[in-house]
Amino acid sequence: MKLSTLVFRTMWKNSRLYGLYFLALIFSSGLYFSFLTLAANPSVVEMNSTSMKAGAAFKAGSVILVVIVFFFVLYANQLFMKRRSKEFGLYQLIGLPKGRIARMLLLENSVMWLIAVAVGVGMGAIFSRFFALLFLKVVEVERSVTVEFSLDALVQTALIFVILFIVMYLQSLLHMSRTKLIDLFHTSGKTEQRVKRFSWISMIIGFMGIGLIILGYYLSTQLLTSDKFNTQTALYVGMLTILGSVIIGTYIFFRFSVSALLNVQRKARQGHVKIVDIVAISPIMHRMKTNSLSLSLITILTALALAVLTLSYIAYTSADTRAKEGMPFDIGTVTEQAVQLEKKFDKAGIDYDKYTFDILEAGFDLKNAYSREIPDILQDDTMSLLVVKEGQVKSVMPDLILNDDEVAIFNYAKMTEFFMPLEKNKKIELVDLKQKATITMIEERFVLPSTLSNSPTMVVSDSMFNEIKKHAKELPSIQSFIGFDIEDEQQLEKAQQIYMDTTNGMAKVGKGEDSYKMSFSTQEQHYRVFLETMGIVIFVAGFLGLAFLLTTGSILYFKQMSEAEDEAPQFTMLRKIGFTEQELMKGVSYKQLFNFGFPLLIGIFHSYFAVKAGWVMFGIGFEKPFMTVLAVYIVLYLVFALLTLRYYRKIITKSL
Repeated sequence: MKLSTLVFRTMWKNSRLYGLYFLALIFSSGLYFSFLTLAANPSVVEMNSTSMKAGAAFKAGSVILVVIVFFFVLYANQLFMKRRSKEFGLYQLIGLPKGRIARMLLLENSVMWLIAVAVGVGMGAIFSRFFALLFLKVVEVERSVTVEFSLDALVQTALIFVILFIVMYLQSLLHMSRTKLIDLFHTSGKTEQRVKRFSWISMIIGFMGIGLIILGYYLSTQLLTSDKFNTQTALYVGMLTILGSVIIGTYIFFRFSVSALLNVQRKARQGHVKIVDIVAISPIMHRMKTNSLSLSLITILTALALAVLTLSYIAYTSADTRAKEGMPFDIGTVTEQAVQLEKKFDKAGIDYDKYTFDILEAGFDLKNAYSREIPDILQDDTMSLLVVKEGQVKSVMPDLILNDDEVAIFNYAKMTEFFMPLEKNKKIELVDLKQKATITMIEERFVLPSTLSNSPTMVVSDSMFNEIKKHAKELPSIQSFIGFDIEDEQQLEKAQQIYMDTTNGMAKVGKGEDSYKMSFSTQEQHYRVFLETMGIVIFVAGFLGLAFLLTTGSILYFKQMSEAEDEAPQFTMLRKIGFTEQELMKGVSYKQLFNFGFPLLIGIFHSYFAVKAGWVMFGIGFEKPFMTVLAVYIVLYLVFALLTLRYYRKIITKSL
């Protein structure tokens, strides 16, 4: 028989084993080629408002994709070599030398990889325009897209996958050279060391793993709200402690805690064994020694992917709110330029509403107004804040009424609330006046752009404003801010163009030698920057998350295929003593609920506490984005679980 004939016969025989692996290679190569094509597409890479280049993001995404594929290929190939060890042993037994088997492997994998990469590149080229249109839709840019076949992208894709192929092939040769002939017939049947006696030490270590995870969760809720982390060093130590305790705790959980909990359950049965114990609990316990590392890695990476996607989604959906924080009005500037803008708006027939805010700067003592203890690193005895007067703020909030001993707080963003938890009806002190005032209102609404100050803006009565002005040691360089809201949206683009032609987005503030220029972007420009920047991130992160999900799901599927083949004799024995196919599948379902459900469940908890600890830094609200990302992950993991159950059912059906 010719070597080529043998190769194609073995490929056909193992098509079921390699099917998902083949599809994953097609998806990976197609996505990588598409990323490289998009990175060179002038219709996509140059955004209008943001300095971040989409091409750089796509190139970074392609590098991460290579790392994901590299991990997947090596891990999957290790499983395949184990499954085919008996086949290679038979080849050697009938007289085929290892060199010829190596050539057979080379030819077999070359054909599969060549077809997979060729199909992937072809699909990548076909869908490149679709990806480009989808990306522009995400960042809300209307632009015609022409996608040409990129020779550079093709060469780079071929080079990367040739390198991956060489590494994978060397791994296969190393496996064959280090394995004796007799061992090849038993490699696929080797399982982890059987648990004959579960020691109390293992039980204690197991519960320590659960304790470490709980400790990490608890510290994550205290990181930015407790005085335990009141210095920069303590903050870094706390972050490293959280990371270390969660990662180590996750490994210990899979290595010892699962077996400890299952052992407790088994002892509670007092010798009464059910089919679930035979088909699910015992195999899980006996395989945790080697499965613990891979399950821990999948759990941590799943948590990372969920957290990154959720935070990106939060930031993306918060673009409108962030834009209003950056500029509360359609257009805003300082006094001198505002006069010029008014004249040009009037000349162009543009209707607008004008809002003027005189600005002072004063010191405030806020320590008695916090609703909880905050770390010393975030505290300051006297905080310098911008002050505006009630009469002018009434133009945007007519119901505002303040007495001389009252103050309202505006520009109070979610992030500000997290780091500066002020509470209504608490007393603060105006340091310059040595006078106390009561907080009567706390509003998220911005009346001054965050360009001027990221801290809260204090609104006081007109008379108190005048008193502060008398005692203020130094006035801020900007003494007033003027905002314009364009009444007719159809005139907004024209008004923005007048603003840019007049000011070029810059304003001169201060006087004489102390003067300097400050940038004031329009609200639309702020929106475009946030939307485009986070649109790029969520687009790339979404595809990488999908690639990661495909690889981890495939790895779990391949492992279960391998275990199903190993357990086939056990299924035959159980069928012979009277267990039905439905009873065996019930036990298998419990097992797959653990193999697919536990890494996902723990990854969900990890990502939830990670997102909850820092979501305010990315945008507004985390529940809806988190649930949306989570729903997608659960559905896709469920697909792999159902494929695994389908494969097990075939093995059980054939067992008798």
